[in-house]
Amino acid sequence: MKKLAFFMFLTVLAVACRPEEPKEIGPRYSTSEGVSGNWLINEVVVVDESSPIKLERDITVFYSATAPNFGINLNVDARTYTVNDGAAVRHFFGDGGSFGFDDDEFPTLIYFYTQGDTVEMAFNRATRSTDPFLDLSFERSACEKVYVSYQYLFTRQ
Repeated sequence: MKKLAFFMFLTVLAVACRPEEPKEIGPRYSTSEGVSGNWLINEVVVVDESSPIKLERDITVFYSATAPNFGINLNVDARTYTVNDGAAVRHFFGDGGSFGFDDDEFPTLIYFYTQGDTVEMAFNRATRSTDPFLDLSFERSACEKVYVSYQYLFTRQ
């Protein structure tokens, strides 16, 4: 009888000590709406993807010296973008145009549609409306192998 009472006590104790159900932690941020805004270039890095150790070179100085106000303005509602100070430096964004995502709810890629060209860039991290950075990468390939990538880090203005 004592064993049965002890077993019932352990069962009641185990059931009573279950964790509470998690509560809502706040509003859900849209990652596609988070890219909307004016972005100024902060860092540009070239990565040698063909190298076994992925050599990196920071080329931000070329952007800051020739185009100190280089950036992009993304309007998610209209799905358009413009490039600021883009004529002064070589880049892959074009002069402006429209853009789209691979998935509107959880984007991993952004497509920039310019006159006659489409540029596909990957998000290196999610960008919510509260985040200060937009981190994109663009890959160049030949013979179905990526040989170089450009990583653009923008700061929200």
